[in-house]
Amino acid sequence: LIRPQFIPPFWEWGYWLFPLHYVLEGLFTSQFQGDNTAIVASYGSPFFSAVCPDVGPGDPIPSNCTGTAEEWIYVSFGGMWVPENIPFDILYLCGAIVVARVMVLIGLMKKNYLAA
Repeated sequence: LIRPQFIPPFWEWGYWLFPLHYVLEGLFTSQFQGDNTAIVASYGSPFFSAVCPDVGPGDPIPSNCTGTAEEWIYVSFGGMWVPENIPFDILYLCGAIVVARVMVLIGLMKKNYLAA
């Protein structure tokens, strides 16, 4: 899974168009919303920089350098995946289903099964 902040600009249209983005965003943000499970930050990761901003290179890592699962989702996806997007995710997925069904219906109406 490529995180949205690392997608090259040319491929951003695919990120916003394909339904899997909306499925994963909805699942992750709803699953980890309010989740206070402690996650230990790995040195050098963006999550480490967010939860331990005062630790520099060569400094000892404090034992309390942890964050929550909710914070990890927020930091890992560049602040773009937030619970406020869930209604939009649902709306997009419902729209994608309707568009797919209409396309299938049009295709079936145009197909002549009797023609050889």
